[in-house]
Amino acid sequence: MEQSTLDNHNVDEFFSDIIEVDLDRSCSPSTFSGNNGPTTKRTKKGDTSWMTDIAREQLEQQKDHYRKNEEHDMRKEEMVEDLINTRRILQNDLLEVLKK
Repeated sequence: MEQSTLDNHNVDEFFSDIIEVDLDRSCSPSTFSGNNGPTTKRTKKGDTSWMTDIAREQLEQQKDHYRKNEEHDMRKEEMVEDLINTRRILQNDLLEVLKK
């Protein structure tokens, strides 16, 4: 009785007799499948498009939030600079009054 290749634990060789298999894995997937043309990127519409829309909305919200925080920080810096300038002016005025 002839022993099958599968019993010898050589699964690749067994299935290479049944289907076309690249045993030494020398072929790229596109060459192996017979596709010799340029690879094309497929876009799936439908199921994931709503997820993309939600992700875009969230990204826009994050950008708006970041921009608002940046504007707020700039206003704070301007206020601090104004306070420093006002304090300096008051100190100079006080020194002049005390000198008299």
